[in-house]
Amino acid sequence: MNRKEFLEILRDYLSDSFSENEVSDIIRDYEEFFLNGELEGKSDETIISSLGSPKTIANDLKREMKKSDVNSNQKKDYGREAKKIWGKTKRLGKRGIERSKEFLNSNDILNEKIPIWGVKAILIILTLFLIMPTIFIITGIISATLTLIGFTIMDIGGYIISFPMMTANMYMGLFIFFMALAGTGVMLALWTIYIYIVKFFKDIILRYISWVKTRKMYIRVKENNTYNENYNNNTLSLSKNEEVEHEIDDEDKEDSYNE
Repeated sequence: MNRKEFLEILRDYLSDSFSENEVSDIIRDYEEFFLNGELEGKSDETIISSLGSPKTIANDLKREMKKSDVNSNQKKDYGREAKKIWGKTKRLGKRGIERSKEFLNSNDILNEKIPIWGVKAILIILTLFLIMPTIFIITGIISATLTLIGFTIMDIGGYIISFPMMTANMYMGLFIFFMALAGTGVMLALWTIYIYIVKFFKDIILRYISWVKTRKMYIRVKENNTYNENYNNNTLSLSKNEEVEHEIDDEDKEDSYNE
């Protein structure tokens, strides 16, 4: 089993108990462990043997999650379960595309096909480029929320007005009631569309944040490795200098003795 297979199996074991974002965070942590081990010269087999099987890791994490929720007796959230199933199906369908279109992957960064400063610059530029659209989207969502709340209040007001109106004018009261009823149907449809739109943009934003975190992790691993290499080189250089100095001192002592 190699790193890729290990992480994919671990992802599958985790996906039935954790949200997609939680799974991504966990996978990122273990990917960083692999990258650090790889830079230290360890093979995938050695790293995997030290970690244990994906199933064992997943079970341990699930037990920890259950311990943290031991005092909560909430009913099963079927909506969340459905979301997990949908997320898993969508992930399996897009996994091949994501692999082929991965930008700034670990190989590019760790092997310095793109310099670290270049990767940082790309991340900054992309983030700055996306700030304004994100602000517009958030502003639009807030405006839509307030508008929908206002229309919902008006719709509820229609029901409230219709009943007293029936006592004065039955036909007018019924008309207002059925108009409010029709408005309720429209509002339900609008709220449903609104929720899907919010979820869609939330998913995009979270995916981008996860993507940036992964690239930062690659940068961190590379910088740590570069620091360690420089430290080792400096230590080796100092050791050689000390050896040379000792040799010179020994030669001076021999010359003095001979004289």
